[in-house]
Amino acid sequence: MTRKQQLDNEISKIWDIYLIGKESFDYACYLYNPRTVLEKQYLAKQRDLDFMRFILFRYSLIELSKLFHDRDTDKCNVHKFLKKFKRDQIYGDLFQDKVKISEWEDSIMKNGELIKKITTLRDKVYSHSDPNFSVNSNFDIQFEDIERLFGIVKDIITTICEKTFDSFADLENIFFDKDRFNLIEILSKEWERKKNETITYLR
Repeated sequence: MTRKQQLDNEISKIWDIYLIGKESFDYACYLYNPRTVLEKQYLAKQRDLDFMRFILFRYSLIELSKLFHDRDTDKCNVHKFLKKFKRDQIYGDLFQDKVKISEWEDSIMKNGELIKKITTLRDKVYSHSDPNFSVNSNFDIQFEDIERLFGIVKDIITTICEKTFDSFADLENIFFDKDRFNLIEILSKEWERKKNETITYLR
């Protein structure tokens, strides 16, 4: 296997984790952020959808932790990946924009506290259970924070693919499309229609 083939294999694994994590996150965002008052009222009464959106959000954090937790058991994390582009490392002459590498590393470092929150949640709550650990307000994570981390990974993949393989990396969702997916709108309107029918019938 050539070094370019090896790089392609490594970046493909990171790409796969990104895609499933980002799509899960986008579905969760949609379910957590109703567009209308009616949708909000509907979601407030739907335990099934409440469970689904939590699972999707949780899964997206688990996938993110694989990408950002710098430890030996996480084989696809971006820390190890970027180190391989340093001078005299395996991919050092395949992608020579050292300024860009430093920018990515700085971005990751600036998000260190957020990454620590995510990996702690994975290790103590989501993937394993620690009876001595309790989640409090210190572990509140905003959607825009998660979006920012996915953005770093997307920039790494698309830039390296463009500069090293002269190819475009399409990281758009496979299934979720916020302009097409209107499940909550449909369900909430049907819920309201049935309520109105019941009120009319009782009269």
